[in-house]
Amino acid sequence: MLGGYCSSFQRKGFVFNTDVGDVSGLWEKGPITYILEELGLKKDDLFVRNRIRYIFKGKEIDADDLDSFIRLLSEMFPEEKENIHVFFDEAKKAYEECYREADMYGTPLPGELIVKVFGEKKLFNYPREHPHFYDWMNKTYKEKLDEYFNNDDLKTLLCGLLGYIGTSPEKTPASRALTACVSYYLYGGYFIKGGL
Repeated sequence: MLGGYCSSFQRKGFVFNTDVGDVSGLWEKGPITYILEELGLKKDDLFVRNRIRYIFKGKEIDADDLDSFIRLLSEMFPEEKENIHVFFDEAKKAYEECYREADMYGTPLPGELIVKVFGEKKLFNYPREHPHFYDWMNKTYKEKLDEYFNNDDLKTLLCGLLGYIGTSPEKTPASRALTACVSYYLYGGYFIKGGL
């Protein structure tokens, strides 16, 4: 069908979207925000923020933003409350470091392009200038979760979005989990206003 994943169909008076239902990259330095700004468009005219809802072990977990998600997780796992706060604080620092130079091209650059754009010294200094993100680059998501948490149910819940990339926590680079999954907890996901 023309449009691929960006289309819809009608049945019995209802419209069903077949597009991606949770778009990230719409935070201040996100790649979609960058593209919209280049085109002279505004995020709020085109997208509406999704509400977070998970169903875990029969319990509905609804959150509007990171603060409410942290509060709910802390209520569900009180013994992990401090670790939950520290984990998300670390994740936010790592994510923002990942995008530190993204304002030039709208997305983080891989090593070979860092060298071409900024020179070899920038790549050499990358671990020192991006210590939180560099740590995520050198571990699996499972290792990162094990570093912060003891409760297996909490770790399982925080793996809920790995379905977006189709991998297990043992095989997922933590940096990939951060940019493709944890980022939704940090800055939310969005849906196209009005559907397609």
